[in-house]
Amino acid sequence: MMLLRRLRNFIMVLLLAVILPAQAGENIPGLTNPHVLPYPALADQPLSLRLTWNGCGGYSQPVVQIAGTVVTVHQTYFEVCGVPPPGHDVDFPIGSFAAGSYTLTYISQSEGATDSNPPINVPFAVSGGPLTFGAPTLGVVAEGLLGLMLLLAAWSAGSRPRRSVE
Repeated sequence: MMLLRRLRNFIMVLLLAVILPAQAGENIPGLTNPHVLPYPALADQPLSLRLTWNGCGGYSQPVVQIAGTVVTVHQTYFEVCGVPPPGHDVDFPIGSFAAGSYTLTYISQSEGATDSNPPINVPFAVSGGPLTFGAPTLGVVAEGLLGLMLLLAAWSAGSRPRRSVE
């Protein structure tokens, strides 16, 4: 009897652990995970906002407003089905920017809703010039070991008796 009660309690806790996060996820809007591409960004390079669409309805073209270093993006969406298909990424152009640090504020709203979802702030930086990457180095110890191995290989190749071809 005690074993059945413990088993029942375990199953109840397990079900709650699975059901509660699933119910919390129902309030997540269809457009999620905003980020700016390309990363890293260069000055005067066209940038885009990438979102993951998790719904099966549709979405509007976003309205982009730029005020100083704050880029605000407003977008509405609608969902028309009960079980959404697998998510996919969608890109929207947001313009090109001078070098500096910026904050993109993404605000989404379900069509017909009076309130929008909480805004999501995405910081991003734009570099002033072409990105340069230095050649990778091995470090002093690795270079020393490489040199030692090359010397040993040359020494062993030179110390072998040579066959003469007649």
